[in-house]
Amino acid sequence: MGLKTIKAVFVNGSPRKKWNTFKMLESAMNGAQEAGAECEMVNLYDIDFKGCKSCFACKLKNSKTNGVCAR
Repeated sequence: MGLKTIKAVFVNGSPRKKWNTFKMLESAMNGAQEAGAECEMVNLYDIDFKGCKSCFACKLKNSKTNGVCAR
């Protein structure tokens, strides 16, 4: 059996992309890379994401939004 490469994703949820949270994640990421992991940093504030508002419009039967998000 061959060795598998570990993949790690580091998620920065801080709006300040290069401050304390980033520095801690960067340090952990560097350690993981030194151990042979394949790493990626994701900044949540770079992502334009709008989650479910729990309006249940997608659940209305016999409507245009049945099964589809109303956004």
